[in-house]
Parts: sequence; C-alpha cells; structure tokens
Amino acid sequence: MSTKCFRFAGVLAACFVMLAGCASTPKPRDEFTCTDAKDCRAKVYVSCWLNYWPCQVSVDPYRLVANGNNVFWDLQDEGDGKRFKFDPDTGIEFKKSGNGFKCMQVAGGRSFKCDNGKQAGEHEYGVKVIGDVWVPRLDPWVVN
Repeated sequence: MSTKCFRFAGVLAACFVMLAGCASTPKPRDEFTCTDAKDCRAKVYVSCWLNYWPCQVSVDPYRLVANGNNVFWDLQDEGDGKRFKFDPDTGIEFKKSGNGFKCMQVAGGRSFKCDNGKQAGEHEYGVKVIGDVWVPRLDPWVVN
C-alpha cells in the first residue's frame, strides 16, 4: 500500500511541475541597450500558478541600458496581466534617492513612465503590480 502512495505522490509532483511550466512567462532578455526614446521600453509580465496564486512578475529586459533616454514599462496582457495594474505610488520605484528618475503612472495604470535624470551609473528599481491577488515585488536594474 505504501508503494502505491509513493508512486501516486511522485506522479502528482510531476503533474504540478508540468503545470507550473505551462503558466510561465516568456524568458526575458538579460540586457537591452536603448538607441532612442522610442525603443526604451520594458515589457512587464505577471503569471500566476493555475491562474490564481502564487504569482510572479518578470521584466523583459531584466537590465535596461537607457543611455539617458526616458524609460517606459508596459504591463502585458499575456499570462495573467489583464488582471493587474501598476501600483499608483510604487509601480516603478528606484531604490536609491537622488537617482534623477521621476516616475509616473500612465495609460490607466497599464504603463509607467520614468523621466531620466541622466544620473550615470546602475540603478536598482522595484516593480510592483496590484490586482485581485498579492504579487511580490521584483527588483531589476537600469543603467545610464
């Protein structure tokens, strides 16, 4: 009897792993270099396991080389993105004060724009989305 239970548990675990793989977002690029303000955009994805919980945020690209351009983050509809919007106060929030970025929510909460203060260096920021379930913050990078 215990052998059947162990086999069943193994099959059940394999099914959970396969389902989790189906709910994943596209693999983000590690880095992207902006050549002008028009292409300086990051895609933000939200995916939830079995469309409910736990959820996770990913950003493509994870590290954005802005070259002094303003940066936009756009929440994607793929996955579970339709259920979420950027937090109006901390949707995109830079960690270090005095970084030069001034950020605001646009497009009804579906995008965030940060005016680039042209402060040289690497800047860690947080991405926070809100919706019908809790989603943990993600902390990627922008480089000037």
